[in-house]
Amino acid sequence: MKTRLLLLVCIILSASAFSADRPNFVIVLADDMGWGDPQCYQADSKIPTPAIDRLAAEGLKFSDVHTPSSVCTPTRYTLLTGRYTWRTRLKSHVLDGFDPPLIGEGEDTIATLLKRVGYKTHCIGKWHLGAEWTRKDGSKMPNRDMASGFRQGLDIDFTKPFQGRPIDVGFDSYFGISASLDVSPYCYLRGNRVVSIPETPTEKKRDGVLMNQVAGVASPGFKLDEVLPKIGAEAAKIIRESKDDPTPFSATSR
Repeated sequence: MKTRLLLLVCIILSASAFSADRPNFVIVLADDMGWGDPQCYQADSKIPTPAIDRLAAEGLKFSDVHTPSSVCTPTRYTLLTGRYTWRTRLKSHVLDGFDPPLIGEGEDTIATLLKRVGYKTHCIGKWHLGAEWTRKDGSKMPNRDMASGFRQGLDIDFTKPFQGRPIDVGFDSYFGISASLDVSPYCYLRGNRVVSIPETPTEKKRDGVLMNQVAGVASPGFKLDEVLPKIGAEAAKIIRESKDDPTPFSATSR
């Protein structure tokens, strides 16, 4: 994970018409951030975190909280479903950008629970929990042998919609990327389609100090350093557009 995706936020926002029974709330899931990084937990931290510090000062701080895993997919799965990932087919490692959905059909998530009590739900950012892609021969992408490495996606028909993403597990809208920024496909997703067809083959390369990208396919003009700003802007847009809506809402930016 490292700093490949510096911030995967899982934002869950609720009622804009703030009320005691359905308050607005935000869950932020940060990639590779430790308890000692925010200055509100570690005064000697070299990272300025004024916004997080203000949230801590005006709210509550927890001092005994644990992650279900140190890597992406299991952490996301547990956050959204409340279940350990080893109860699924994924016993170790993470999914790639083309693995089938990890969240089972009909399985409850934070989003489905919120929708039952009247919330609008939105997901923004890195998904990394699988989807059902269609290959050019019409077949579905199969499960991957974890020992075989990440797949390139050269045989995917990106004109077809995919299933198993956020909008299939309770979210009303989605914008983000399939998996980590070091694995294919290098493109943005909105709803259940790609924003721009990733038809440009890419070679395995090292981009920056920690980014070791696998070969794959990319959308025209897709740039790694623009991903975080786009995800942040989309999350902020959802908040601004929803703040005066009397309907409670939730948004996940990861």
